[in-house]
Amino acid sequence: MIDLAKEIEAEREKKIPTRELNDILLPEFQRTPPPATGTGREVKVRYITQVGERYPIFLLFANYAKTIPEQYRRFAEKTIRKHFGFFGSPMTVTFKDKSKDIDEETR
Repeated sequence: MIDLAKEIEAEREKKIPTRELNDILLPEFQRTPPPATGTGREVKVRYITQVGERYPIFLLFANYAKTIPEQYRRFAEKTIRKHFGFFGSPMTVTFKDKSKDIDEETR
C-alpha cells in the first residue's frame, strides 16, 4: 500500500514542459476538435500549459472557449492521461479564451 501511495504522489508531482504538451497534444486536438456549439464557427485549441502546485492543472487556450462542452473537457483529460499518466491523481482541465482575432485587434 505504501508503494502505491508513493507512486501516486510521484504522478501528482509530475510536471510536463509546455513545449512537450503542445508538440504531443495539439495534433490530437486538431484531429478531434471541439464541436462548434453555439457559434457555428470552428473552435480550435491553440495552446496548452500545466499550472498548479498541489496537483496537475492544465489550461487549454482556445477560441470560443466558453462554448466547449463538458464532454470535450473529459476527452481532453483522457487524452492527457493517455500520453502522460497521472495515475490516481486528481486533475483539472480548464479552457480559457484565446482568440487569434482578439489578439490581432489589440495590437
